[in-house]
Amino acid sequence: MIVQKYFGCDCYCLDHVSHILYDIPKKNEDIEDDEDVIYFTVKTRNLFNRIFPPLIFNPRYFTDYWSDYFRYHILKRIPIALKYIFNPRYIKKGGITDCFDFKNDDLDSIKKLISNLVEEGSYENHQSVIYLNNDKLQLRFTIEQISSCIPYQLGWDLQFITNRNLFNRIKFAFKYIFNSDGDEQDFEIDKKTAKKLIGMITATQRINNKNEK
Repeated sequence: MIVQKYFGCDCYCLDHVSHILYDIPKKNEDIEDDEDVIYFTVKTRNLFNRIFPPLIFNPRYFTDYWSDYFRYHILKRIPIALKYIFNPRYIKKGGITDCFDFKNDDLDSIKKLISNLVEEGSYENHQSVIYLNNDKLQLRFTIEQISSCIPYQLGWDLQFITNRNLFNRIKFAFKYIFNSDGDEQDFEIDKKTAKKLIGMITATQRINNKNEK
């Protein structure tokens, strides 16, 4: 039986989507642990994709639009790529493309879906960061609170894979600059990672419930 669900970002941007899919094995079905995984697909736009300047001539908005244009211009990818080439452990705050925060109202649904992969009530204690790698990028799950007046949120961002050799860092840095990897990435969540994620979700809910009292 296949269970799947799409989740949107807390910012309500239609460019930010997470898709979770799991093909639950049938009873007595013999399946290897490395094949029994949840497929996690993410889609997010690259913030640094501005090419053409805004056609705004109203003096009231002129400065704001142009400052926003230069802030997210495609050339901003170059210094990010260079930092990665010279630092194999480079991590950019907020991700090298964009970031995503799950709605807290969706956490129960995410936990229920992921729990299909592990034994009931099975999870590991909260970790500050969980990493998933595919052959192109690294996805990081984190818990953050942007401001003290809003709840903690579970989110993810995309980073370069750390500890590549110099040749591969150059290769993937150029792919990033020219956006040749596209804006959709697939990752696999195994049983060990599922337990960590359930623990991370539980920790997020626990601390928010505590703060509400």
